Amino acid sequence: MKKIQITGELSRRQWMGVAAGGLVTGLVPLAVWADGDRDRKYRNTLVRRRPKPTPPLDPSPISGKKVVVVGAGMAGMTVAKYLRMWGGSGLEVTLVEPDALYTSNIMSNLVLNGSRNVAGLQYSRDALTQQYGVVRKTGSVVGIDNGARLVTLGDGSTLPYDRLVLAPGVSFDDAYGLTQDDYEKRTPHAWRAGPQTTLLRQQIAAMQNQDIFVMTIPKSPYRCPPGPYERACVVADHLKTTGRSGCKVIVLDENPVIQAERHTFETAFTGLHGGVIQYVPSVTGIQIDPVTKVVTYVDVVGGTQGI
Repeated sequence: MKKIQITGELSRRQWMGVAAGGLVTGLVPLAVWADGDRDRKYRNTLVRRRPKPTPPLDPSPISGKKVVVVGAGMAGMTVAKYLRMWGGSGLEVTLVEPDALYTSNIMSNLVLNGSRNVAGLQYSRDALTQQYGVVRKTGSVVGIDNGARLVTLGDGSTLPYDRLVLAPGVSFDDAYGLTQDDYEKRTPHAWRAGPQTTLLRQQIAAMQNQDIFVMTIPKSPYRCPPGPYERACVVADHLKTTGRSGCKVIVLDENPVIQAERHTFETAFTGLHGGVIQYVPSVTGIQIDPVTKVVTYVDVVGGTQGI
């Protein structure tokens, strides 16, 4: 993810915090839940209390205002659409995104067993322009001037705004001794559907009898909690149905327990895919050598293990 230079009243760190949540700056209030779930009395009070009625939206159109939406994933496309629907013809909404097509992460695990391909997960954004009048701008944001209310793009052009929506999605850190180049060419994580998903599919298709598929799960919170466990099941099922005997799917989880649909996945790991999936929780210190294809980690009792 490219660094964005931000000037004005908000610091870069504050803006990045806003960006991570896809917050509409200046348009909607931000509701924050404190860590009050541990307080049983407070929680019960919340359950018994009737919610306050939500005031109706002001149906009057907005005239002469400009909204810039940075990022055209699910969040960015949705907010751009409804701002145009609710804002009236006088509200100009510009959507900034470098990619021509949107590739959905939903169902992308099915690319790994050949049930789908990446092309089948790609969608155009033409309806936003043709049906809702959203202005689309191809490019990446490199700077935000909060004082002047200007967004600067990589080609040097600027977009003025009255309100700004930041919905850039996630970026990926180097982890486990791997680099971004390793992710793209040798050890794909495929957390974002696209070329890495195709590469991972090719690697799985090339597996032989007795081969081992190792996957890691980062400590929560992370995007789509059930996704990694679903992926383990998809890969295990594919290896079995294609007759690859003796193969293993080893899941190294940095969390102490399965993070979503625990009973479902525990049943799948020990029952349906028992003997294929090996689930290892509470691991730390994972290191991956993409050249030798050796993975080392520290288990729950402090011992160093290698695969």
